[in-house]
Amino acid sequence: MTAVVGIAGRVLWLYESLEPDAAASALELMNHLRPPARRSIYNYFIAELLRPFIGLEPTRALLRRQPPTHDAAARILYLRTRLPVLALDRDHDALGRAIADARRVAHDACAPALGWIADWAAGAQATADSPADALARARAATRALADHGEHYIAARLLLDSALLIGGGSWGGQLGEEAAERFDAMGALASAAQARGAVHLTLTPGPQ
Repeated sequence: MTAVVGIAGRVLWLYESLEPDAAASALELMNHLRPPARRSIYNYFIAELLRPFIGLEPTRALLRRQPPTHDAAARILYLRTRLPVLALDRDHDALGRAIADARRVAHDACAPALGWIADWAAGAQATADSPADALARARAATRALADHGEHYIAARLLLDSALLIGGGSWGGQLGEEAAERFDAMGALASAAQARGAVHLTLTPGPQ
């Protein structure tokens, strides 16, 4: 499974390098080599790595098995990926429960990054009622993540916030910030996606 996780990292690298066909071939190899899921913790790690490439529905499939409650590492990895998926699904009830769970696990397991992702998710809940508050929370949480080495995840969450906020300058600002962060780390596919989100957020809809 360690080798499979390494291949998953290669899939993401190929995707971000604008080589989607090679990324798809590497993904096929990963799925061929992956043993039956006996240790679900690897599925959660792979789900977070590959969400940008495989999309939401396959990510949901990787998260379908609930992690054991006594395994803090599995629960941390599960919640890191589940929070953004629930936010993008706009499943506010399930998201609220997951935020509370994540904050409890982050405190008990001394996992501050999970706590910041929960803070981001709480901001995502506010996008409909207060996009300015959602923007402020997204920036604060992703700044904390980036300051502690989670640059790629921070940029992905900024992009997710831009998509959630949608039309108007606030979503456009976050999309452009995410694009600049992706450019800085050579994540070309995500940078292009972020700039596409900027275009969508700043283009008026039908009257």
